[in-house]
Amino acid sequence: MITARLLFVALLAASSLLNAQQTVNVHLNEKSKITIKGTTNLNKFEFIHTGKHIEHPELKLTLFKSDDKRYTLGDHKVGLLIKKFTSDDRLAQQAFYTMMDARRYPRLYVKLKQIEPLTVSPAMSSGKAQLEITITGKSVVYDIPVTSEKKHPYWVLRGTKKLSIRDFGITPPSVLGGLMQVNEWIDVSLDFYCRIDSNETELAAK
Repeated sequence: MITARLLFVALLAASSLLNAQQTVNVHLNEKSKITIKGTTNLNKFEFIHTGKHIEHPELKLTLFKSDDKRYTLGDHKVGLLIKKFTSDDRLAQQAFYTMMDARRYPRLYVKLKQIEPLTVSPAMSSGKAQLEITITGKSVVYDIPVTSEKKHPYWVLRGTKKLSIRDFGITPPSVLGGLMQVNEWIDVSLDFYCRIDSNETELAAK
């Protein structure tokens, strides 16, 4: 759900090569996907948003490096269409759209505020991403652990976060006349295939 644009953590893979200020281009491949897993009192459900449904897969981002090796980003905000999250469980899918108030708020928005590399190597990196996520008009900031792995010609970025939908003022819905109750806790998993290019270094081609 909310982590749709964690593709920004692709920048983690390039962080050790950036100057104090630098522009980075990110292209998200169609192989990418975001998976949301949750439960009800009766079953489990899963929603998937694939890379081919992202409206703007190409991004140009400006990063600023601070003295403590953290990176902040210039102003930006991106969104994903709620109704592009689909599931084999049609009942759960409709409950999800209703819960997200998809008619009034057709998109969720994510703004990457900061990234902090923890370990960096030629093939694998890890760190933290701080994101401001907006759902149904309410914004919440999360710290999310992320990793990046080099698989030519892409960087594969992964991250997982457990969160409560109550953070956004959303009441867990019930369906079937109250017989099925959705749990407030969901797990969001990210699997992004990104090409990353900076002004000085074409990282994804190395």
